Amino acid sequence: MMKKKNHDLFFLKSFLGYIMPTIGIVVILGGLILYLLIPMFEENLIQSKKENLQELNNLAISLVSDYNHRVILGELTLTEAQQRALNRLQELRYGPVNSDYFWVQTLQPMMLMHPYRPDLVGKDVSDEQDFNGTKIFIEFNKLIQQNGDGFLEYKWQLRENPNQFGRKLSYVKLYEPWGWVIGNGLYLDDLDKTLGMVRRGTYGVIVILLVFIGIWSSFTIWRTQQAEKKRQVALFALASSEAQLSTLFDSAVQFIALLDTQGKVLKVNQTALSFINRNAQDVIGCYFWETDWFNVDPIIMSKIKNCVERCAEGEFVQIEFVNYGYKDRQIYMDGSFKPIFSSKQKVNAILVEGRDITQRIIAEQEIQKQLSQLNALHQIDLAINSGSSLVEIIKVIFDQIENLYKFDGLSIWRFDRASLQLINLLDRGFKKSWKEAKLEIGEGLAGQVALDKKILYCSDREWLSQPDMEFIKTEGFADFAGFPLISHGEVEGVLEVFQNTEINMEAKDWQFLDVIAGQAAIALDNAALVTNLQRSNILLSQSYDLTLEGWAKALELRDKETEDHSRRLINMTVQLCQKMGMEKDEILHVRRGAILHDIGKMGIPDEILLKSGPLTPEEWKIMKAHPVYAFNLLSPIPFLREALDIPYCHHEWWNGLGYPRGIQGEQIPLAARIFSVIDVWDALSHDRPYRKAWDDEKVKNHILNLSGKQFDPQVVEQFMDLLGDINNKSR
Repeated sequence: MMKKKNHDLFFLKSFLGYIMPTIGIVVILGGLILYLLIPMFEENLIQSKKENLQELNNLAISLVSDYNHRVILGELTLTEAQQRALNRLQELRYGPVNSDYFWVQTLQPMMLMHPYRPDLVGKDVSDEQDFNGTKIFIEFNKLIQQNGDGFLEYKWQLRENPNQFGRKLSYVKLYEPWGWVIGNGLYLDDLDKTLGMVRRGTYGVIVILLVFIGIWSSFTIWRTQQAEKKRQVALFALASSEAQLSTLFDSAVQFIALLDTQGKVLKVNQTALSFINRNAQDVIGCYFWETDWFNVDPIIMSKIKNCVERCAEGEFVQIEFVNYGYKDRQIYMDGSFKPIFSSKQKVNAILVEGRDITQRIIAEQEIQKQLSQLNALHQIDLAINSGSSLVEIIKVIFDQIENLYKFDGLSIWRFDRASLQLINLLDRGFKKSWKEAKLEIGEGLAGQVALDKKILYCSDREWLSQPDMEFIKTEGFADFAGFPLISHGEVEGVLEVFQNTEINMEAKDWQFLDVIAGQAAIALDNAALVTNLQRSNILLSQSYDLTLEGWAKALELRDKETEDHSRRLINMTVQLCQKMGMEKDEILHVRRGAILHDIGKMGIPDEILLKSGPLTPEEWKIMKAHPVYAFNLLSPIPFLREALDIPYCHHEWWNGLGYPRGIQGEQIPLAARIFSVIDVWDALSHDRPYRKAWDDEKVKNHILNLSGKQFDPQVVEQFMDLLGDINNKSR
């Protein structure tokens, strides 16, 4: 009787603990799919069709623009060009069966061309209606008047049967030079059919899952009962080995914890306990993600819990996260969750290790900040070179400053040499605009900066609240900094920044703002604009290259490479590019790519990058990801995009057996094919910690043997000629 009672109690607990939650999850998931995901799917499909329509319409606009350009050149009269354009548009088709079309109307609206409704051509179509009575051509012109383009959904005649109507989505856009409204559309009937099939499929899946749950739950209850017995035995065996692990745990520098498969702490080393100022009994038996290392941040708690659950299923998991310690101390950690298997290949424990990577993260953040600053200078430089108006250039300067520092107020004053006064050129973030306001030299904050020709920083509210600083009270600013805009030793104006709170910046930030002030001075100095722009371009290019070389040197120090290694690679790569007839502008990007060829290794953990012995398959997988890290790091930087070929592709092989993408032949960019030969040549021709350099003849034979496999045969041939040229010159 007692056995039956225990069995019934176990069944009830299993039903409530396993079956009911599973059924609930299936029902909830079904509801999410039907009422959230399917509408989102429909919205995405419609958005995709909109984007397709816009692209097609832009192509039509481009075609019409070409004819207009021929009118400007005098090749065609306006009437001839418009008629040819209408004829071309009338012939254009697209869509699944190439039956969708373009039409052209005016703003009256009058129909100029309609492939399937020639009866409308030349007529006023104001009163033309769709199936629902909407005057669609009037609605199209409303969209044009409001935005210059737009989308409209309506019911229109089917092409194959004009007596039937279907849902249609159309896009119209104004070609302003001719006053044409060019439209195109797609029928949405296929979308309704697709969504109906998805809904019916969802109902079917839910029913199948519920049936499966009934079968699976019975088996699960029995299996859980057996697994619990085995788990208790395994935990007992595991506990008996704790004494042997104790010395290893407590002597380790990294954080180490041992968990059961539920995520509860079984053992933790002293290094980890000291970080949160806790004793072992404070955390043992607790869920790992609910301990003081993580409970400050719910997002991190969720991530750690997910890692534990994945590891309990047998997966080796790695993650980077913030670890919180005693007295608000926090560090960045590189954590790993390793499953410990029993003799029957079942997970019976989880080993967690954490390594402090704070310095690496700080270095990466500093690099990212430098990249943002370089990009800001680049954007300002582009604005100055674009020929934009001075006000537009100043707006770009303001945008870049705001992106980096989030100041509450910005203002630029221009020094007028005729009146010897400062005139406010532009301000941003003020309650009251001070544009066109005037100051004498020495008057107010800006006047003081212009007089002293040096940076002025003021955080004293009493000084800022003097009568001539009344606007400070009005605006509510607390801190101020002013930068003189000096060009050729002469004051061109003043850049001011204001903050509602204390301005808290490092010395490097002040220096960078001073550099931006120099860019603003160049923009103000119209008399010497060309000369200053050329000088700025040279300095900026040098700054880019010096920064890139700095990154490369930092990576060499980390990877224990020599400075000569990078210099040889760069020089030989440039020489071979010149020999193969590459243009000067292309070689500039190749040189930058050679400098940054291994920048992706910044993302490889030290224990893998600096490992003296052979790498495991899992470690090789991480190591081979460094070209992708390079792509992710450099591709957001506009001026480095054309230098990506080498960092991203120099490990690809001519026969397609390389990585990361496995591309082959001329799919591999030429710069990467050139660099890969030189990289191998330099590596084998010079001493390394793990081997001596090969002699020249052996290296040449090795490269020739890999021609057509790893290397482009043409590049190998040119490289061998280059080596011969170098040897001849050295004699």
